[in-house]
Amino acid sequence: MENPKNIMLCVEQAGDAANLKTLGRCRQYDQNFQRTILIRTKLDKWYGDLTPGNINEWFSGYGDLPEDMPKF
Repeated sequence: MENPKNIMLCVEQAGDAANLKTLGRCRQYDQNFQRTILIRTKLDKWYGDLTPGNINEWFSGYGDLPEDMPKF
């Protein structure tokens, strides 16, 4: 993870958003998330109000993701 040429795939379970342990570990090696790709899984299991109309808000993290993290 220390090699700046490596891309890190960070897989977080959506229900773990409160502590984001894996993302925090990635941030230790990639402070600006320039080479980190966050993959959030199980959104449908944790968020019963997930709909096509609000998916973009969930995608952006509803405030639980770092502001400086690029999202696409």
